[in-house]
Amino acid sequence: MNENLVYVLAKVQFGRITESRFKERADAVQEALRKEYPIVNTNNTFTTFQFDIVNSGDKQVQQSTEKIINICSPNRDWGIRISHSFLMLHTKSYAGFENFSERMSNILNIVEKEFELYHSSFVGFRFINKFPHDESHDFNKVFRKKEFVQPDLDLEGVLKAGSNLSAHYVSESNNVMINSGVSIGGPKIPAEFADLPNDLGLKVGEVHDGVWAHLDIDSFYGEPDKLNDFSVEDISNKYSALRKLANEAYAQIVYAKPAE
Repeated sequence: MNENLVYVLAKVQFGRITESRFKERADAVQEALRKEYPIVNTNNTFTTFQFDIVNSGDKQVQQSTEKIINICSPNRDWGIRISHSFLMLHTKSYAGFENFSERMSNILNIVEKEFELYHSSFVGFRFINKFPHDESHDFNKVFRKKEFVQPDLDLEGVLKAGSNLSAHYVSESNNVMINSGVSIGGPKIPAEFADLPNDLGLKVGEVHDGVWAHLDIDSFYGEPDKLNDFSVEDISNKYSALRKLANEAYAQIVYAKPAE
């Protein structure tokens, strides 16, 4: 996945840290990570919304804002966000699973120690791939399975103008969700990532000129209403399994070699 991989996001959810504990240990976490992630981003808050139904039947919206840790590597290739209930590690320079796993394990060990984490739940791995158009083959030399790009229709005088396709594959605990298709002057990074890519110097809303195919593979572990004992080794093993699933999906959809 390296050649066409433009963005990778990994997320771990854990049992919520109390506000007092977060305030007390956030500086220690940031200090432990400062050598590799010395840049402190100014966007260091996270807003949540809660919808409640009152007796009258009307909806009430409660908004709350809490502090997060938001730091980056010296060249902004890697970024970390840590909140009261989740950790995100993202990059625009994915250099293989071994490098990722080492980074993630180091961060998890620090966070577990300083915040005294006891449980984890969701573990996710997401890969955003982009492929430039070549008029000589119209993605036929890129995609093995043509159903993941815009299907051909024999419509007189009508040209293909883009597509957006979704597919979901599920086992007892692991999921693979795939979004693919073709865009003309579409966004480099999906809008749903909000301001997250800004941490790495990627502009939200920036478009790719011309025609591009995209392949967004979201591989994640999650069992509803279940918390697991927090274990860095267990989370690392889950990432290894999720990476394997994502690579298998990638290899079956396109001709390019998956990431190491």
